[in-house]
Amino acid sequence: MIIILDSNVWVAQLGLTSPKSAVLMFRLLQNDAKIAVPDVVRSEVEENLSALLIQEKERVLDLHQRMLSVFGVLKAVVLPSDEEIHDKSTKIFEREGVEIDVLPFSPESARLATDRLIKKKPPCDRKEEFRDAVIWEECLRLLSNSHVYLVTKDKAFYEGHDFKKGLSGILKKETFDKSYEVSIFYEFSELLKELEKEVDIDWERIASHAVEERGDAIQRLLERHDLSRSGLREFKSKIFATEDAKRIAVSFTCSYRCRSELNEERDDAWLEVSGKVTFNWIGGVVENFVPLGEALYWKNQAGETQKQNIIVGTISMVLGHRDVFHSVEALLQEFNVTPVKQLNDR
Repeated sequence: MIIILDSNVWVAQLGLTSPKSAVLMFRLLQNDAKIAVPDVVRSEVEENLSALLIQEKERVLDLHQRMLSVFGVLKAVVLPSDEEIHDKSTKIFEREGVEIDVLPFSPESARLATDRLIKKKPPCDRKEEFRDAVIWEECLRLLSNSHVYLVTKDKAFYEGHDFKKGLSGILKKETFDKSYEVSIFYEFSELLKELEKEVDIDWERIASHAVEERGDAIQRLLERHDLSRSGLREFKSKIFATEDAKRIAVSFTCSYRCRSELNEERDDAWLEVSGKVTFNWIGGVVENFVPLGEALYWKNQAGETQKQNIIVGTISMVLGHRDVFHSVEALLQEFNVTPVKQLNDR
């Protein structure tokens, strides 16, 4: 599967650094897909993204100057120079973990695009758009090896210039002798929906890791009430894409049954362990566990539910200006499981 994004999509998603883009990067790995960037798209993205970021920089500096005029003294705003912005824009296609293939300028595609332009064939039937013609020729060329997903808001690619009617009938006929097909999407979110697949996580490993990390605190909490931990009764989680396509963030709560001091199962007592981990989806490794607390629930003689918490907190301190790092968490799915077979105590 090969995905081609029109330049306006690249710019709107800030060079594919937005939360939605994090979802796309994960789905690329999940679907064994890659992004192809025709040379005409590359050059336009570099120019327009650079212009947008410089414009945003000037806006921030103007707002800072207005605040300064009111307060008199403020910390200086440190932003990249125009040259640094331009340099970053030229490197936006260099990514680790996912395959982004920048297609070099093809004289053959240019020749065919010129012929399409002269004959006023879609996507050049209403206006002379050389770049659109080149993009389509690249789509046709890629169809010999893979299905192509094209994301564009350019109406020239659509039947009757109407997004709702899908790919132009004339363009579709040009794919009939190819090994694969072209699917076209007007909205970036439509592509993400098409790529959706269930995220398979090793929830047993995550639950066991949390209990191992918080074993002493959990044991003390249970001993106060003459209880011990039994099998896992429920695992609830939310799974997020991150800025690293290979790693997903998982926030979770695992609920365990409890036994009395006589080793009898207590239906009216249960333990909840909450936390957050980074899960290496490729290697199946649990990383960066952050405890978010434990809670013990039980019912008293009156049948009222009681609760005792262990709340975990963190303190951070920074002297002077601190560096701020880009991070993304975009929801992929919610995942709940009630095990039929109890997990052994670990």
